[in-house]
Amino acid sequence: MFRISDNSLDDNIIRLKIEGQLDEEALPHFRDYLCQYLNQKRKVQIDFSNLLHINLKCKRYLKEIIHLIEIIDLPEYLHLEILSDRTCDISEPRKR
Repeated sequence: MFRISDNSLDDNIIRLKIEGQLDEEALPHFRDYLCQYLNQKRKVQIDFSNLLHINLKCKRYLKEIIHLIEIIDLPEYLHLEILSDRTCDISEPRKR
């Protein structure tokens, strides 16, 4: 089950609360909802405190839009996958 609700904090800021499972079935609804506010040029905060599950496709989508949103209360297990820069250069050995 997926549920999204919104709360207008002021004229320029909207907070979306995501609950349940964000998967391929829910992604189009989430994307449409999010785009609605981004197209209005509003700052979008997304509260993931009640997120139970997110699949790989949705994780990739969040990484793509991370620069457009502010994430509120992301579950710890997603910090490394969504917020960290996972690139590293392995072409040259580290100097010791």
